[in-house]
Amino acid sequence: MIEAHSLESLINKVSEDLPRKILGTKHVPIENNHLEYVVGFDMSKSNRFRRVNFEKIRTSKLIGILFCRPNSPIAGSEILGDLTYFHFRSGESIDFFCAGYGAYWPPEKFPGQIPVAKVANVDWFFSAKSYIDLENELEAETCWKPNGEAELILIMAHKGSDNKVTLDYQSAVVCRLEQMIRDKAITSARAFFESIFISSKDNGADTTWGFSDRKGIEIGKSTLKEAILSLLPKSIAKGYKRTEHFVVQNISKKAG
Repeated sequence: MIEAHSLESLINKVSEDLPRKILGTKHVPIENNHLEYVVGFDMSKSNRFRRVNFEKIRTSKLIGILFCRPNSPIAGSEILGDLTYFHFRSGESIDFFCAGYGAYWPPEKFPGQIPVAKVANVDWFFSAKSYIDLENELEAETCWKPNGEAELILIMAHKGSDNKVTLDYQSAVVCRLEQMIRDKAITSARAFFESIFISSKDNGADTTWGFSDRKGIEIGKSTLKEAILSLLPKSIAKGYKRTEHFVVQNISKKAG
């Protein structure tokens, strides 16, 4: 979890992280039975693999912007107490930026700031002013409109050859967390976050859920949307897909 009090601070943080080096291990099919192998469950196919280390340089990253005021029911019951867990669990595959929250703030930084939680033993504060400022900035840049409840906006961030970071609003996904719970699309925000953390781990081929630097922003606009829908119960996912109930596939100004 990362503090966010302006789009500039968010983009500067992403810029510091990109490009990033990905180190991992993948399984490659082999024919030589003397090599170390693992066996899969489908015995009708050739399931011997060797473990191969890989290294990739990525210039894109999935980020989430979490709008959730501390007095909302979901914040008190599910989010504030687990900020430290979310911080470490998200790893390097995705960053969650918490709108209006931050640490190491001097008393005069934001009028009316209040302490709300600890993240890795560091006091975190909330400022309604910085929260609203970030809301206003995002509204000005996109056709997104806040609904007054907790929302998670997932966006791919790209760093171009000019060393500038852009946010791909055309493939953004807006998850209205409280509505999703009422619809029984998710059991809790905690469980939903966990499924995102797991699914966003790099698999050694492409970046998060099929995004790759080669494909760039021109990737099919429904990719991230389909990835989120895949985390939901099938019956709910079909309804959401049909009605665009909670997923906003394109929040760019062009879509407005």
